[in-house]
Amino acid sequence: VSSTGSVTWANIEWLRKLTQLPIICKGILSPIDAEVAIKYGANGIIVRSTFNHGGRLTDTAPPAIQCLEDVVSAVDGRAEGKFVLMTIEKNLTDF
Repeated sequence: VSSTGSVTWANIEWLRKLTQLPIICKGILSPIDAEVAIKYGANGIIVRSTFNHGGRLTDTAPPAIQCLEDVVSAVDGRAEGKFVLMTIEKNLTDF
């Protein structure tokens, strides 16, 4: 979900009604967001911190690797696809 509020979870639900293609949510770090993404029709999750986009949103976000286990546990096999972990173990406060 965009930090600008222009995209909401309902957009995933709307997209799910339009297509049978897999819908993958990228940037999920919390178990609650993972559960909501699956609830609204996502097929998979990319666990990824946003700080490696230049730190515009959260330069102190936890590393994705620290969130992976909790996100996978929260979804508990309900994601059809594989989980993908994307991480860079540095953020702007490290430089």
